[in-house]
Amino acid sequence: MQNIDPNPFEKIECQDQNGTSVTVGKHAIISESKSLMSGKVRTSSSRYAFLMNGHEVVQIDEKTFRVPQTDQILKVKA
Repeated sequence: MQNIDPNPFEKIECQDQNGTSVTVGKHAIISESKSLMSGKVRTSSSRYAFLMNGHEVVQIDEKTFRVPQTDQILKVKA
């Protein structure tokens, strides 16, 4: 299971196929790696995930997302 930061660092306003406004959040994926020498835990967030209402969505291109559970398409508002 990925450790996803619950607070988005970017919000993207989108519209679903019915014309309803939705917000997709860009969230950092936090990965921890332990160094054997120093015993310290290093945290980095170079990767990210897109979430809508707590469910992960897939970015198709710069202007389009897809909701895997419903195959619904979300278009980024201009």
